[in-house]
Amino acid sequence: PFLFISRLEPAEPDRTACSRREMNRNKYPETLFHQFYDYGILVLSFCRNEGLIMGRPETDLHLHLDGSLSIDVVKTLADRIGYDFGGKNVKELLSVGETCESLPDYLKCFDLPGILLQTEEALEYAACDLVKRLAGQGLVYAEIRFAPQLHKQKGLTQGQAVEAVVKGVRTGCKETGIYAGVLLCAMVNGSDAENEETMELAKAFCKEKAVNGVVGADIAGPEGFVPMAHFEGMFKRVYQAGVPFTIHAGECGDYENVVRAVAFGAKRIGHGCAAI
Repeated sequence: PFLFISRLEPAEPDRTACSRREMNRNKYPETLFHQFYDYGILVLSFCRNEGLIMGRPETDLHLHLDGSLSIDVVKTLADRIGYDFGGKNVKELLSVGETCESLPDYLKCFDLPGILLQTEEALEYAACDLVKRLAGQGLVYAEIRFAPQLHKQKGLTQGQAVEAVVKGVRTGCKETGIYAGVLLCAMVNGSDAENEETMELAKAFCKEKAVNGVVGADIAGPEGFVPMAHFEGMFKRVYQAGVPFTIHAGECGDYENVVRAVAFGAKRIGHGCAAI
């Protein structure tokens, strides 16, 4: 599995294959088939079902798990741990206001999801729900990224966090017929030790080349908190290990971060606004 879809091609409906997907045609609009050609090339084809939401196959390659929780999921997870919203509006806690002036300010929206996603059950539930919602929107493929080091507050290891998210993604994919991959994020403001552990997990899981599993790595967080050059060695090792990766760059930093990310070997750039 790889980080991006290199070709999408409509296919004539294969009725036998479609029936094998065991999907609810009234709810999920497409049945997806895939083939891997060598390492790094994923070819997708699909058979349309009645009620297609979108006129063409859609993907989402930049989706943060903790930034994609529905209001209902947030309320469910909060109820499970007895979290008190203190009379605050849930939607406002998860949304950026008009007074937001910086990326660190925006990232405060992730505080509540971070509190709620601290158990294997919560991570699996959230990942599965997200895949189902994406399928309901007509997507055929998605990549869901998250930083396993942010989910250790209640004793989980990074590895356990990854296993839980992958399990949720696979359950959602099995029930809907779409495909999804998981990207493991290091954090700009994380420790070198935690980031290296994340990358080692990415190497280990990517070796499996499993369908609907870990497909690559990333680094996210407040760009500029640590100079991009600091991560050159880490990404050099990841590149040499053959793990595909994307890098958040040029989101709030300058274009030179985009240049560095490409030089490190990034296959995609997250945001990259400064490149324009």
